[in-house]
Amino acid sequence: MIKTIGLALQDKDWAIVEISGKREFKITSHVCGEWAPETADSAKAEILKKAFLSHQLSNKNVVVSVPMKEGYWKQMRLPALTERDVNRLIKNAFFQGLPGTPDSFCWGFKKSNFGSKQLLISGFALPKQLMREQADLIQKAELNVAYYLPDRAHLSTGLAFVAGEDFSTGGATMFLIVNSLDVEICLFQANDIEYYRHFPLLLNEGKVEQEALSDELRLTKFMIRKEIRSLPDCCYLLDQADHWPREEGIEIIAAAFDLEQANIKIPSEIGLPLSFCQKKEIVSLSSLIAVGLTLEARTNERASIRLTTGKRRKGIKDQITFLLAALGLLMILAGVTLNLRLEHKEKQTLLGEIAKHEKKIGEIKKLISLEEELTKQALFFQQEWEMNRKMQKFFAVWEEVVPNGTILTSVIFDHNEIRQITGRCLSFSELYQALLTSSFFKQLQVKGEITISRDGYEVFTLSGKWNEHYEVHN
Repeated sequence: MIKTIGLALQDKDWAIVEISGKREFKITSHVCGEWAPETADSAKAEILKKAFLSHQLSNKNVVVSVPMKEGYWKQMRLPALTERDVNRLIKNAFFQGLPGTPDSFCWGFKKSNFGSKQLLISGFALPKQLMREQADLIQKAELNVAYYLPDRAHLSTGLAFVAGEDFSTGGATMFLIVNSLDVEICLFQANDIEYYRHFPLLLNEGKVEQEALSDELRLTKFMIRKEIRSLPDCCYLLDQADHWPREEGIEIIAAAFDLEQANIKIPSEIGLPLSFCQKKEIVSLSSLIAVGLTLEARTNERASIRLTTGKRRKGIKDQITFLLAALGLLMILAGVTLNLRLEHKEKQTLLGEIAKHEKKIGEIKKLISLEEELTKQALFFQQEWEMNRKMQKFFAVWEEVVPNGTILTSVIFDHNEIRQITGRCLSFSELYQALLTSSFFKQLQVKGEITISRDGYEVFTLSGKWNEHYEVHN
C-alpha cells in the first residue's frame, strides 16, 4: 500500500499526517501536539522523534513545511519564450526588488499556460539561513526529507479533503488567518494559491485596532483586484488567537471585501473531525497544512513548488566521491607502473611526495569553501543592515517632521521609493504642509481621497520618492 507522510511545523504546534491508498486516499494516522515558540530545536527534535516512533510512522521521504510568511511569494505573467530564455527571465523577474541575490535564497517556481502567448509563473523563495535552521531541526529528529513546501500554499487542498462536500468549491476562495501578532491572507482558485499577503496586527491593550485592520483589509482588496482582477466569492476565517468576538470579525471582513456575512465561514462549524479542532473550537491549522502537504506528494512534480536541499547536496557529494575514487584508482595504476620502472627507494619517495601534495590540496579546498561561504554570509548581513538602516532613518525623520497625533498604519518600501504610506492624523493639511517643507518627504504625493474615520481622524495614503541622503538633526 502506498503511503505518504506530511509534517507541518508552526511556532506553537506541529502535526503529522499519513495518507494511504492508490486511487482513493484515506488518513491512516494523525498526530499533533504543541510546544512553546522558545522551545529549543533539540527538544523539538526529541518530540518529533518520539511521535514517529510511538506511532510506527516511517521517517523516510517526509514532506515538510516551511513558513510562507518568512519568505517571498510572487506570481508573474511572462511571454511564452523558449525554455532556456523563460527560465532566465523568471529568475531575473522574480528576484527584482528582493533584499538579496538569488544565491542567498532557496527557491523554486511552477509555470502554466496563461492564454495562447503567456505563461503564469508562481514562485517562492526562502532565505537559506532559515532553510538551514529547518533542515538542522529535521536532521536532529533523524528524519529523511523528500522536499520542503511553503505551508500556506496547500491549505485549501487540506481543508477540502477533510471537510469533503461541506467545503465550498465554486469561484475564488479566501483564507484569512488571524495569528497572535499578524494576519495572513491567502486567495485560492481551484485549490491553487493565486495571492498571498501578511501584515502586522495592531493591538491596543490586547484588543484589535479595528480601524487599522479595516484599512489593511481594504488595501488587500485593492491589491487583489489590481493583480488578480477577481475578488473572493467566499472566505474561511481561521482565528488562531481568539482576539475578538467572532461576530465582530465577520462584520469587519464582510465590509472590507463586500461579502455577504453568510459567505464568511468558520471551518470548525462545517463538520470537521474533532481531532482537527483545538480548544475553544479553534481549528488546528497545522493539521490541515499537514494533510495538504501529504496530498501534494501524490501530484505531478511540475504542479507545485518544491524546495530541496539535502538530496542535491547528497548528489554533489556522491559526484565528488566518485571523482576522488577515480583519481585514487589512477594513482594506484600510476604506482604500479612506477614500481615496474623505478627502484623501491625511488617509488617510496615519489608516493610520499604525492601524499604531501594531496594533503595540501585538501587544505586549500577547505579554505576556498570557507571563504565562499563567509563571503555569502557577509553579503547577506550587509544587505539586511542596509535595509534596517533605511527604515530607522525613515522613522527618525518622520517623527521629526510630522505634527503630533499622526499615526502610521503601514509603510511599504521599494528601493529608493516609498510605494505606500497609510495612516491617520488630526489635520491632513497641516501634515502635508510639513511634508512639503521637508527635504526628505517633499516628493510624496497623495493617493486616493482623504477620508474621515469614526474617531475623527483623517485617513490618508501617500507614495513617492524619498531623499535617503537627508541628514537628521536632533
